[in-house]
This record gives sequence, structure tokens and C-alpha cells, in this order.
Amino acid sequence: MPPYSGWNAAMDLLMGTPTSGASARLRLAPISLDRSLRLRLMSYLARAGLAVGPFALITLSSARAPVSDTPAGETRPSASASRPADISMSELQRRLLAYADSLKSRADISPEKFGAAIGVSLVPDEKVSIRSVAKDLVITEGFNYAASYFSVESPRDYPRHSVVFYQLGKPSVTEAPGGVCYWDADSAGQALERLGYRGLGESPFKRGGIRHFWRPIGAGKKGMSTSLLTYRINDSAGLRTCVYEIAFSGGDM
Repeated sequence: MPPYSGWNAAMDLLMGTPTSGASARLRLAPISLDRSLRLRLMSYLARAGLAVGPFALITLSSARAPVSDTPAGETRPSASASRPADISMSELQRRLLAYADSLKSRADISPEKFGAAIGVSLVPDEKVSIRSVAKDLVITEGFNYAASYFSVESPRDYPRHSVVFYQLGKPSVTEAPGGVCYWDADSAGQALERLGYRGLGESPFKRGGIRHFWRPIGAGKKGMSTSLLTYRINDSAGLRTCVYEIAFSGGDM
């Protein structure tokens, strides 16, 4: 049997007809879309590389040259970022959801607007020239977080930017959850749906998964994407799925 590809996953997810083996690899959310919208979403997810996690990597088509969102002739300052005050997880979640709600057009996406929304200053990454970062920031519950913004895009896809939760000096929760749940995935997904995002199911990624959410803009021809990168734990509340990263992007459907 051939490997389950990103194209297979996009077809299964958007057409609602899983092929052999799909149900074991991809949990589908109920979707009721007209044919033209399904086909546009299928094209978008296929471009993003669904099987390996859309927006988890920059997956630009080789047929389209990436362009920077920084105007020609301008450079971003490389001044050191001022460390923000420690923040509670609930407040950080509130800011991230407010940012997701603010995304109505491409003009709403920039490193400055992203940083201001979550209360951090992003600075150029010394190792990756197309990325701005703020890292090793403190959450009052004893966790850490980092923000990153990739300032490249294709003519059809918006820049990817995200916030990841972790604990300094400890392994990733996808390898050793240790009973830690940064953000309950069901609660986060329901909050996004209240903002008008539509759940598009969950696909596997590394040792966890990605839950995809989409909100149409521009008369339905474009859309904003918010993705929840997830892992599973078994604690006193039972077996549940939690979020270790929230990623934003979007583009043509």
C-alpha cells in the first residue's frame, strides 16, 4: 500500500470520504461545504503539506518564488529585545485568542502587530535571517514560551508565525509529557470556533498531532488559518489532548 500522502489527507478531509487506512491516521471533523469551497480548501492544504503538518514547516511551492514582507530598501532593526514581564498562562491564552480574532486581512499580519498583540518584542534571529524571535520568556505557572515570525511568503500564502510553550531544561512534551497540560486542546478549539473559525480535523505530526482551523475572508476566496500542535497526556483528568504550540497563517483557498 502506498504511503498516506498530504494529497490523500486533503482529499479525505475535505471530501469527507476517507480512503483505506485514513481513519486510523486522521480524525475528521464534520464539515458541510459546497464543492467549490471544498476544492479551494483542498488546494490550500495540499500546498501546505498536510501530512507533515501545515505551517509547522515553511512549505512553499517551488513554482512560486518567496517574497519578503519587508519593503524593498528597508531593514528591520536588530536592537536587543526588552524582556516583558512574566505572564500567566490564562492571560497569554487570552491574548493569543484576541490576536486570532483580529486577523481579518493580510494587512493584519506583521511581526510588529503580532508582537504587540502578545506583549513581546521580536528581534532578528542571528541564525535564521528570515525569522524574528522572542524566546525563553516566562509564564508564572513555571513554564516558558517563545514567539517566532517567518517574514517570507508566496503570492498565495501568508507568513507563518507562532507561539510555542515549553520548560527550559526539560524534554519536549511530545516525548515526555510528565502530566503537564499547557492548554486543553478541546477548550482552545472551542474558543476558536466561537471566533468564527471552522475545525477541519486533526492530522498526525511527529509524536503528536495538528488540529486545523480556518476562517474565510475576502468573500471566501482567502482565509486565515490557526493550527494547534498537540500532544496527549494521561493525568488525574484522564486521557486528554493538550496544545504545545499555536500557529497562524493563511492565504488563498
